[in-house]
Amino acid sequence: MSDVSDVSHVSGVSHVSDVLAGLPRALVAICVLLVPPQVAFAQTQIINDFLRAVVQPNGDWSVGTTGGSDGDADMGDDNDKRLVYSTGDTASTIVEVDGALWVLRGEPCEPVTSTANSVQLTWRFADLIVSRELRFAASTTGNPDMVRIATTVQNVSSRPHSIGVMVGIDTMIGANDAAPLYTDLGIIRDEVDFVGAEVPRQWQAFEVDDVGNPGLTAQGILTGMGATPPDRFLLGYWYHGVGLIYDVEASGERIGPDTAVAMWWDPRLLHVGGVWEVVTYYGVGGGTTVVGDLALNVTSPSVLAVVDGTLTPNPFVVSVVVENQHRVLAEEVETTLTLPLGLSLVAPGPTVFLGDIDPGATAMATWEIRVDENGGGANGPIDLSEGTPAAFAVLDLVNDPLTDVVRLDVQAGLDSRAALNIIAHRDGPDERLGTTDDDLFDSIAELDAVSYVGVVALEKLAAFSIANGYLQGSAGAARYTLEIAAKAINDTEVYVARRDIEVPPIPQSLEGFGVAINTIDIGAFPWVSMLLSVTDRATGHCVPDLDATSFRVTEDGVAMLACEVTEIADGYHVVPADIVFVLDVTGSMAEEIAALKENVLGFANALAGSGIDYRLGLVAYAEGVVAMHGMTSDSSEFRSWVRGQPLEEFGVVENPLDAIATALSLPLRPQAERIFVLATDETYNEVTTTMAQTAQTLAANNIQLVAVLPSELQVAYQPLVVESGGRFFDIGSSFGEVLDDMGEVLINRYRLRCETPTAERNNSWRQIAVEVSDGEKGGEDSGRYFVEGGALRLEPGFVIAAVGSELAVSVVADSVSGLHAAHLVMSFDPSYLELRHVEVGELLGRDASAPPVMNYGVNHAPGRGILEVDVARNHNQGTDGTGVVAIMTFALTGEAPPDLAIDGTEDPAIADDIVLDTDAVYLERSDLSGIRLTAFSHCDVDTRSNHLIGDFDRDGDIDLGDFDTLAANWGSTSATIWGATGGDIAPVSGTLPNLVVHPDGIANYKDLFVFTGMWSWFRLDR
Repeated sequence: MSDVSDVSHVSGVSHVSDVLAGLPRALVAICVLLVPPQVAFAQTQIINDFLRAVVQPNGDWSVGTTGGSDGDADMGDDNDKRLVYSTGDTASTIVEVDGALWVLRGEPCEPVTSTANSVQLTWRFADLIVSRELRFAASTTGNPDMVRIATTVQNVSSRPHSIGVMVGIDTMIGANDAAPLYTDLGIIRDEVDFVGAEVPRQWQAFEVDDVGNPGLTAQGILTGMGATPPDRFLLGYWYHGVGLIYDVEASGERIGPDTAVAMWWDPRLLHVGGVWEVVTYYGVGGGTTVVGDLALNVTSPSVLAVVDGTLTPNPFVVSVVVENQHRVLAEEVETTLTLPLGLSLVAPGPTVFLGDIDPGATAMATWEIRVDENGGGANGPIDLSEGTPAAFAVLDLVNDPLTDVVRLDVQAGLDSRAALNIIAHRDGPDERLGTTDDDLFDSIAELDAVSYVGVVALEKLAAFSIANGYLQGSAGAARYTLEIAAKAINDTEVYVARRDIEVPPIPQSLEGFGVAINTIDIGAFPWVSMLLSVTDRATGHCVPDLDATSFRVTEDGVAMLACEVTEIADGYHVVPADIVFVLDVTGSMAEEIAALKENVLGFANALAGSGIDYRLGLVAYAEGVVAMHGMTSDSSEFRSWVRGQPLEEFGVVENPLDAIATALSLPLRPQAERIFVLATDETYNEVTTTMAQTAQTLAANNIQLVAVLPSELQVAYQPLVVESGGRFFDIGSSFGEVLDDMGEVLINRYRLRCETPTAERNNSWRQIAVEVSDGEKGGEDSGRYFVEGGALRLEPGFVIAAVGSELAVSVVADSVSGLHAAHLVMSFDPSYLELRHVEVGELLGRDASAPPVMNYGVNHAPGRGILEVDVARNHNQGTDGTGVVAIMTFALTGEAPPDLAIDGTEDPAIADDIVLDTDAVYLERSDLSGIRLTAFSHCDVDTRSNHLIGDFDRDGDIDLGDFDTLAANWGSTSATIWGATGGDIAPVSGTLPNLVVHPDGIANYKDLFVFTGMWSWFRLDR
């Protein structure tokens, strides 16, 4: 893989070799929080008995097997072998942002976060936080031999962005860089693209191109197990750029001796504050092999999983590769699948004809199978031989104290006489179970001997026992055995392979309540606040009067602390809500639109009267979007929009998906509850976006979709409503009733405020689960939030001081890692505050041989004082933890604005006291991106001139006037080294005080560090 210069220009990178050598330059990851840019992270690895995952300092990752376990028995020798090429530097993860490409390669902006089972890196670019997490997960073999690869994009900017993702994997199985590729759609010999519904559920790569002895099998999961199905999947030749270049396309040619795969998730709109995660899996696969003239390799999940209360994957895929290892043609080969009771075929039929297979050639058959909810759909008889799992299941059923005559007669479908006789035999003469005369069934023969029990009754008992969880495998799982037979017409022998599949029990979920987590707010972290709605599914109305004992809240499976529950129907709490109506305005919707006009004022007034800080928006559509308005808190203005909207002509093809995409561009508030109300009487049309993409976009942007439409359309729109946690309303209902119900849900909700059990800020996603129960009914929902690593806060947050006294305020860094230095920019009002002095805090002096170096200065602007503080650590390594960075002491020289004074006091001793909020009054933080903690760069004099670097006005010193110049040109892409447009003085090379400037075309934090260093050298060192 060394010479790749023949690859053509792709996506702004001249050659693939440029990608490998130059991607750190392509990743312009501007780190704005607690970032030590010169810290070199060592490689990080996580390891278990099956896999080793290694992450390099620049983000490259690799996966291989370990020698700690024999792994899957089907695999043979699977110890200490590669699953990807080298360190992973020959594959890319690329994020497309508004058409520009960003490669996740280069030093991350946050320290690596790792546990025993996971490792995560985080980058920042284009106003986004992008992270990649590798986490061990149980695979279809039942072992933790799969890696969950999650790429997460969070929009922290002030505008929506179009986001797409590509993940590439350069396969190498053991020592085979040309590992043959398979999918559940067939054997892949030629480079091929799969798009949309054609994308397979899984893919595999074999160590050896030998069906009878494939060696180690690697497997990727594209659908199921919580994976995000990609919109496009390509298997091909690495030298064509597969897995490395974003816009590579399948050539259709034979795959060369270097296989790779790539998967794409098409761009979608990510709203302000939105989060989008795409997940795929890669690790060890499992298979069953049979050797003979016809060699068989059967692959399927060996264990299904339960995700969010649902079996996954279900349906699942079973594939068999048949290889003719005989010297003569295998004629008219056919394969037949036989299923046990409890499994059903989805497609195709039981027998698949493969045709003639030449000597040494292969063919493949694939079936899609579903686990039945009722145990029906068997293709073959169940084995009730003594000692089989099915026999034990039947005996457990009839001996169960919960089993009575009604259960056997009505539910299991037995003849009533058989049901009566079974219970009579079991309970004994006293007709009571649990007494000394009981005669429990010990064998199928004993049960078969009961009068009116025969083959039909036993089959019904078997079906009922399987459907109700009596069939036991490991850890309570049901075990099913599949049988696949292959035969050629010119061969008398039938070759048979069997494959066991375990299906875990599905936990019983709470029923009766609809629970929805509307918002999660971590503004007061480590306290986490949530808004929830709880509705009774039977009545559709909200459930009132629940208290803290009705709620169970966990974070990553651990109970959250000190949860407080408040019902907010009293109108006391102000709750923001942004509601956008997406209306079909074709003529058939005239009555519904008229009803909306008449009822929206009452709806808005009810919200406002109950403490809802609402805003309304409107998107009207027909064949396309015809009008967009928003957002307004004036219900009369909204009503005028609806009244002024003309109806469009009948007969056009409505396009609600594009209308929803347009609604996403409205300025929705990040902390508001977001609701889209879609009202239509027609189905959708996929023009520029799909139903699946729209559903994922809504969920990623925390938008609930309320669908008002005919009942017969609910199935068509179900993905939008289910994925977003929304609701259906029948369009036949009065629109006034719809608004009343929506208003009730918005008004009658619960606010939960809980303390996280993990107060550390560690760049991690936290999963919250809420269970609600009143003792009779219940329900549950889940959500998640992201905690960045490190933060700044001011202490104390609240100060009471008299005029003439001094105020000491500390800047505290929370949960930092590798911190070298701090540069703090703060503003204050000089009309009543005067800076007295600044002290160095203890954090940057920890474990250092000398105290930190500090300098500071005050610059005055109209009505504002601007304090600049620089603190540098005197040690070659950064410090970790939480502590004080700097302490600023101010004198209160006059009264603050009147609205901050304490009113109503008559005590002359405190008449001049002022209440100060450090954030709002004299320390202006704006947002965290305005406060940067990082290491100083080297600073020096440009040897090509006689002027000091940073002396923009060339007056012979570096002073606040020069800082003003840098501040005025901050962010400019036309900044220069000198003069009024000065500011671009980084990066530099050389040693103090003789450095050369290498301008990078923008005045940013790098130039600030150079300037700060020159300030220190000019005023202290020289």
